[in-house]
Amino acid sequence: MSASQQFERVFRMLMPGPFGLALLLTAVAALLSLSIGGHSLIELSKHWQRGFWDPSMMVFTLQMALILILGYSVAVSPPITLLIARATLLLRNQSQALVTLCLLSMLLCWVNWGLGLIVGAIVARKIAEDFQKRNIAFYYPLLGAAGYSGMMTWHSGISGSAPLKAAENNHLIELSGIADAPVYIPLRDTVLSLSNLTLFVLLLFLVPLTLLIFRKRQSNEEPLAPFKSEQHAQGKTSGAERFENTRLPALLTGLALAAATITNSITSNEGFGPNTLNAIFLSFALVTYGSLSHFLKSIRAGMDGAASIIIQFPFYFGIMGILRYGGLIDSLTTWFTNVGSDNGIMLSIMGSAGLVNFFVPSGGGQWAVQGPLIISICDAANIPLQKGIMTMAYGDQLTNMLQPFWALPLLAITGLKAHRVLPYTFLIMLVGALVYTIALLVT
Repeated sequence: MSASQQFERVFRMLMPGPFGLALLLTAVAALLSLSIGGHSLIELSKHWQRGFWDPSMMVFTLQMALILILGYSVAVSPPITLLIARATLLLRNQSQALVTLCLLSMLLCWVNWGLGLIVGAIVARKIAEDFQKRNIAFYYPLLGAAGYSGMMTWHSGISGSAPLKAAENNHLIELSGIADAPVYIPLRDTVLSLSNLTLFVLLLFLVPLTLLIFRKRQSNEEPLAPFKSEQHAQGKTSGAERFENTRLPALLTGLALAAATITNSITSNEGFGPNTLNAIFLSFALVTYGSLSHFLKSIRAGMDGAASIIIQFPFYFGIMGILRYGGLIDSLTTWFTNVGSDNGIMLSIMGSAGLVNFFVPSGGGQWAVQGPLIISICDAANIPLQKGIMTMAYGDQLTNMLQPFWALPLLAITGLKAHRVLPYTFLIMLVGALVYTIALLVT
């Protein structure tokens, strides 16, 4: 048995599936609430349900499900299928594929996490299919890990929740209640700072190198089913049935949606979020499929992958409710940051952010519950707040490589199991942790 196989075997023995992990973390959060927080079972139940059924979190769940479903639809559309097929022909071996996937995923996630997450997963699947057809040796879990690697760079990118919120006028003051907190911190001092960009470029080099070291040369063990939606022959239609089977309704609807999205992006300050990404996917798919009926067939084909998101996300939101409304986030962060030196405080903030991310796997949600403490700590210790914000971002994105919450779309698209991908994303996490730790110690 090779070292890679032994590594996977250990993860398979120790790491449950994503749904099982969600239930275990729920139990851990409940025990912490009962023991450390001193809450009763009734209070615990209320906190859990408050998070589980949170309306804003339900909206977020639907947004994520739509990103997966519409992303699938775009991926199997005729023009994208042709584009990816031609691009993958340029790749001659697994090493080239790993480097390409890592760079693509990390660069796109730095721009927008949703775009990078879906595109990385889709291209990983397409490369695997192409290599299988051309009889090129590859190891699928490594390709999956490479396609997911961008989730370790997203929060330090321009779609990072904490840096974006910190750039809003008066947000820091309103969040923390500290009157002399900065009115705002511009992105040039956080994600666009020289130190952060340097770390990002360094990871662009080190992450692909890490996967190349552990690459396997044998062919994939199992055949992959074609990743495409069923294209049924168009039967004869008559009367009103023709409406959904002709090109003009889909084309006009797609173009109108695209125009509305562009107009809204120009005239509002909402930024490039999940709604914008979904609108782009939807308008593109409507235009390219040629009819409403063909588009709906691709949507139905992508529904299976969204099922895991719809049922599992609320359980994580329940965990967030237990920790947030029970005050446990404050206790965990205070415990981690109860050290003297500035370097120690920064490392503790990163460590606590990584730990909290297991229970609150949402950058925006984590900043909402952990941000006030970080602002207070930086203010009391006279540490630049922008450094504290980026340190939290580093810790949050690091443990994305071990917490399968955000890997659900990738697992659904690729068909991989979590225990096969996580050993290699764990290695990526170790490399990132080393880079960020050294950076925090020397700055």
